[in-house]
Amino acid sequence: MLRWPYFGEADQAPPENSHLPDKGGADRSTPQESSNLELQDIFSDYVGKLSQYCQKYYFPPNYSDIDVSHMIKTVYETSGSIYEAKEHTAVFLEVPPMSSHCKDIEYALRRVNERHIFDHFGRKLRIEI
Repeated sequence: MLRWPYFGEADQAPPENSHLPDKGGADRSTPQESSNLELQDIFSDYVGKLSQYCQKYYFPPNYSDIDVSHMIKTVYETSGSIYEAKEHTAVFLEVPPMSSHCKDIEYALRRVNERHIFDHFGRKLRIEI
């Protein structure tokens, strides 16, 4: 999150944490390449922070320090289907019962479902395996 680009007024000084090119010409990347790198950094930071939040508040305590790339492979890439009704949105995940992470995913889903989360249409979200 510290690498978000600065979009302030031209007469204001950029934040201390901004990564502006060196005026001496040390940054030889084109504006397009630089922009793509900034977007990749922003996306990478966002995914990492979102994963840390999910691990802290939804998964068992032993998940607090698991690397985001491992979480993507074992949990976040879980396939499933979604069904929308007038009062609720149901998500059904396809987790094999013999999966080593099945119990932990069930734990996380129970925590999510206890939060009574609603979508922007006012439908309650319910996630199941």
